[in-house]
Amino acid sequence: MKNDIRIGLIARADATGLGNQTQDWVNNLPQITKLLLVWGELPFDPNVFQDKETIVCKQGMPSIEEIKDFVKDIDVLMAIETPYNWNAFSIAKSAGVKTILAPNYEFFPNAIPEEPDLYLCYNPLTMDYIPEPKVYLQQPLDRNQFEFKLRTKAKTFLFNNGNGGVLGRNSLSEFVQAIPLVKSDVKFIIHSQVPFDTINDSRVTAKIGNFSLAEIWKEGDVFVHLRKFGANSLPIQEAMSLGMPILGVDRKPENEFLPKELLVEPEKTMPIKIREDLIEIEASIISPLKIAEKIDEIANTDISKYSKMMDKQAEKWSWDNLRDKWIEEITKLARR
Repeated sequence: MKNDIRIGLIARADATGLGNQTQDWVNNLPQITKLLLVWGELPFDPNVFQDKETIVCKQGMPSIEEIKDFVKDIDVLMAIETPYNWNAFSIAKSAGVKTILAPNYEFFPNAIPEEPDLYLCYNPLTMDYIPEPKVYLQQPLDRNQFEFKLRTKAKTFLFNNGNGGVLGRNSLSEFVQAIPLVKSDVKFIIHSQVPFDTINDSRVTAKIGNFSLAEIWKEGDVFVHLRKFGANSLPIQEAMSLGMPILGVDRKPENEFLPKELLVEPEKTMPIKIREDLIEIEASIISPLKIAEKIDEIANTDISKYSKMMDKQAEKWSWDNLRDKWIEEITKLARR
């Protein structure tokens, strides 16, 4: 498709999920020509976007003047989760620039200070919470970066905690509590960017620090990703592309693309709010015992068919298959 629109992305260049997602979009959407880089306390490297025009926010968050400078020479302003300064949408609109917010429902405000022209929902669960006008475009994955390898036996269970996730949504505590209850002769690898109370078990290798994606995905047969709530998850897609079956929670959206036998049934669901200014969402609470039982159920079994299933789903969601649809929807908005 002809590259005839110019997208400006309010972006992150730090060691976070949003930072990784930013890089993924920039690497796979050549229409992104300009970046407004926000930053906070985490390590920040604007040089990862050397071939793009960038404006680094002097105070971390976008100022009015920086936004006015940013909306020059673009057709569409896009932001992932938040624009960080909601004036960005009104400033862009006054300059004749269309606006898109790609929200994560768990961080969606009770009251939107300034509505974008379109909500781009890249996860089906987000579609349930977000108002019109909206469009569903599945978050694609870069299969060139995460090459498939057939996994044949469920011997090593990999858990990536990241920074823990808001309100402990990655269920690290429950997973660690489950390990002593696992009867099988298996291996556990836990990566975490933040310290945590590990466990004295010879089957466990705990690694604390900031790791490259290559280091994180170096070992593993089964990826354990027990999210209590949340919309998009790049690690799930990366694991799928690599051929790792995913042990997840029986909740939307995981139960829409993972087989039932790989899902842990929640003990209960309950309404929560991450902050008072955000909408109420539903959280799935899981027990360590059920996690352990599920691990024992698949431990040391042949997982080849699940590995192939992950490969098939990953290909369906690849950027090569979905890129044109993304560009089509964004272009449609820009020409309205």
